[in-house]
Amino acid sequence: MLRVAIIGQEGHMFYALEALRARGDISLCAIAPGEPGGDMAALREQSAALAPREYDDYRQLLARERPDIAVVNPVFGSIARITMDCLNAGAHCFSEKPLATTLTDLDALTECHARSGRALCGMFGIKGEPWFQALSAAVAAGEVGQVTDMLFSGSLCVNAVYDVAVEQSLMAVSGASVEKIKKVISHPQALAQCAKFISSRGWETETAQSTSSAAMKVSQMGDETVAAIGCAEAAELYGLS
Repeated sequence: MLRVAIIGQEGHMFYALEALRARGDISLCAIAPGEPGGDMAALREQSAALAPREYDDYRQLLARERPDIAVVNPVFGSIARITMDCLNAGAHCFSEKPLATTLTDLDALTECHARSGRALCGMFGIKGEPWFQALSAAVAAGEVGQVTDMLFSGSLCVNAVYDVAVEQSLMAVSGASVEKIKKVISHPQALAQCAKFISSRGWETETAQSTSSAAMKVSQMGDETVAAIGCAEAAELYGLS
């Protein structure tokens, strides 16, 4: 079982606490304030059900507990120093951002991390939330992105919004089959819209300037293992099926 220690209570410690409460393969072995003798009333209250041992000095915690993972949440100016102490103690670190507040501290932390052989992650826990991942996929697929960005770069305004169904076609030279295809070519947005299907087939991808240019390239190649993604009209135009 992985043993976790939480140091400080100034950051997003709830990211770690939520995981600790939800999983049975990690335990909270100890807690400590970011500075010796510092306040940790909130941390103590939030972690009480997990029954961690308490230390007044995080350095004693590191020496005695030897945690696998250190969750570092002190005041911003102490994050780099405490993270380096944790890395040097052999712990992987999940540290609040910013990881450093000066370039000197950043350089020192970078070197320390490289020497330690341990993982160092910043607290960008929101990226793991389902709603964020769904939004990220929508941006990648073109539902939000370049068109929306134009609203902030000029006088463009939105008068109405319509939902339009997008139908993409898989097209290849005569004689090709889905089983033979190894690579698909298309515009990045079309590839993103079909990402789940492409991934399920294990196909390689190649980007093109447009879906039409992808169809033209596949037609010119004459390779049964390469297909294009685009509209049915493009298939007809370039003699693909």
